[in-house]
Amino acid sequence: MTDQSMPDLQGHELVATARTLRPNLPVIVMTGQNLYETEKKFADLDNIIFIRKPFEISELETALQQVAKAFSRDAKNAPQAVLL
Repeated sequence: MTDQSMPDLQGHELVATARTLRPNLPVIVMTGQNLYETEKKFADLDNIIFIRKPFEISELETALQQVAKAFSRDAKNAPQAVLL
């Protein structure tokens, strides 16, 4: 889970780097920016879930459930450890 706008690294850059280690890693991207413009930055990446800030807890819960389903569909890509 990442924000799109960060001081030293944009979310799409972080995801691209993370995907060098886990190519199918599902990612939740939070953004307060124009969603269309943000989605364009991720056009070459799949398995991305976008949530617009500010968001309700129920929206985050739905996004997390989608990530859990993505992991269960492809168990070989399941994380070795999860930090909560």
